Amino acid sequence: MANTFGISAADLNALNSEKDSETLGKRYGGVYGLATALATDLKGGLCDAKSVDAHRQTFGANQYKRVPPKSFFSILLEGFKDPVILLLCAAATVRTYQNPLAGSLLMRLHSWHQWMLS
Repeated sequence: MANTFGISAADLNALNSEKDSETLGKRYGGVYGLATALATDLKGGLCDAKSVDAHRQTFGANQYKRVPPKSFFSILLEGFKDPVILLLCAAATVRTYQNPLAGSLLMRLHSWHQWMLS
């Protein structure tokens, strides 16, 4: 279907993505001129299903592309790329093995558990 509107899809995308108000004013006559070029009403929008279909064919569907959500493990992996997190994990590991109380506490818990099982 040929473009029956006063603006092409590429020009409309460029106008929108660049937020080019100068071109909007000079080339299309502002918001009112753009509405006229798009054959739409500023207050009522598109009037009938035929008009909606024509706009959809020319300019595409008015929706964002769906982006799949990130998984928990990908977010976790991204966290471990942070040098501060790596440094804190290394410090926690070193501190765990340096603390003699932690080792003796684990031994006491293990012996208490064995005593409860016997």
